Amino acid sequence: MINIGEIVGRRLASMSVLSLEPLIRRFFNAWGPIAYRFKWPLFILPLLLTVGLSFGFLRLGTLRIDDPAYVFTPSDARWRRELRSFSENWPLNENKFLPGKSFETKRFVNVLIRARDGGSILREEVLKEIQVLNQWISNNISVPTDDGRFNLTYQDLCLSYDWVCGGNEHIDMLLQRNKIGNFLDLSYPRGGNKVECVFPQDLPQIHECLDTPVYLGTVFGDVELFRENNTVKSAKITQLFYFLKQEQSIVRRYSSEFSYAVERFFLHYYKSNIISISFAHYQSLQDGLGENAERFAPNFVVSFTTLSIYALVSAFCFKPKPHRGIDWIRSKPWLACAGLSTTLMSIICGFGSLMLMGVSYNVINTIIPFLIIAILSQNDGFREMKNSPT
Repeated sequence: MINIGEIVGRRLASMSVLSLEPLIRRFFNAWGPIAYRFKWPLFILPLLLTVGLSFGFLRLGTLRIDDPAYVFTPSDARWRRELRSFSENWPLNENKFLPGKSFETKRFVNVLIRARDGGSILREEVLKEIQVLNQWISNNISVPTDDGRFNLTYQDLCLSYDWVCGGNEHIDMLLQRNKIGNFLDLSYPRGGNKVECVFPQDLPQIHECLDTPVYLGTVFGDVELFRENNTVKSAKITQLFYFLKQEQSIVRRYSSEFSYAVERFFLHYYKSNIISISFAHYQSLQDGLGENAERFAPNFVVSFTTLSIYALVSAFCFKPKPHRGIDWIRSKPWLACAGLSTTLMSIICGFGSLMLMGVSYNVINTIIPFLIIAILSQNDGFREMKNSPT
């Protein structure tokens, strides 16, 4: 008679050969006496190794990647090769700069403006207020050079065309539209100055043409048009652009300082009863990532401290009734402390060693709560031990 239980037992026994658990168990059985024999070297060496590898954090400033364009994408992303091709064919020329023809502007300030009463910004008093703001940013906000000898304004740091800075001419054009009358075409989205064009004799001799066309779609928002001719009736938002130099590292730093100077001006000094503004510069997203990272550090400390206290408290076992007090045979507080300390040491060693090898540090590793510390301080042997009567 076939014994099914015996057959199943043999199959389970043959399957156990493929399990890693017996190999791991034998390894730790062999490692236990070695660890006990060399307990002090094995205790001190990880501490020294942690201290040594922690010096890798000194390179955090140089290896830190916080450029928003590179934080969220891999180093071999396809868009990087494509951007390189565009940059090689249409390189940035700081003295031949045309907005829209460069693919690598990395220093700029954009200002969105609307009327406080929610009406059209094409009114003369609103345009004059915008023009005053534009002139102030262009000529009065400055940053000092390292030696303190010069103060650099937008006129010194701007991307120009033939040494002439772009000055948001659409504001001045709108202010002058009452003087030039029909010579200004506000057809949306492409308008400009009207002139008379003369063609050869076999064609109609006089036509209206656009000289110095302006793409109004980039400077106006929330637009209302006249139905009969598709021209701008009102616009509730306009935009000011300030493109800054970036080629040399020191100039790029001055441009960044100018961006922050504009930010401080808007946040702490500028007030107007006519217009309201919102702004952004190239480092705005980068600064937001940095702020999240700064908030993450104290939150991580509080979370880790809470988990540590919970793990330590959970490591204690109490004697069953009618006895009172802590069962020190089944309690393992030192095991919980070891789990906490080795977790921190492994994090320090891992990050420190990578930085010592020159691996870049992406700030996404800081701002995203990617690190979940799971603390498991237990020993299955506890459950098989009888409660200590004393």
